Amino acid sequence: MSSNKLSAKDKNTLYDYLCLYEYELKDKAGSFDLNHHELNTFLKTNRIYLGALNNSERKKSKKYSYTILYTQRRDDKVSKDDKVHHLLRHIRNSIAHGLIKKGKGRIASLQDRGKQDQETMQGQIEINLLYALINQLIKANSSDYEKVIILIDCMFF
Repeated sequence: MSSNKLSAKDKNTLYDYLCLYEYELKDKAGSFDLNHHELNTFLKTNRIYLGALNNSERKKSKKYSYTILYTQRRDDKVSKDDKVHHLLRHIRNSIAHGLIKKGKGRIASLQDRGKQDQETMQGQIEINLLYALINQLIKANSSDYEKVIILIDCMFF
């Protein structure tokens, strides 16, 4: 079993995200946009690849510095085919189930597992970039969640 080197500050920040997800984001499926301009600029600038959890996407992701691959089921009743909400939920699950680990340096490994213990998300990203990514994902919505955006900016920056 690998050692988890999350700092106390990281644990507090991740816990804050858990609370934010549960109280503000959980019921907002269908309102986020994966094609949001600011989000895509952020991903490109930071060489982050977000994709489906399959072999084809794994091959594509090798060109990037950081990768998060996750299941994106269309029939999902919780996320309503909202790929951003899917990812926010997978990140929440990774934290809540203790499946996020920090190894050497500031690189975090994320994982999520389904009910039959099948892998539903895997990723590697620098921990501060993860916080910035969460911020960008939340801002990529089609509604005005000013309260949430102010809260997230206070949490991560």
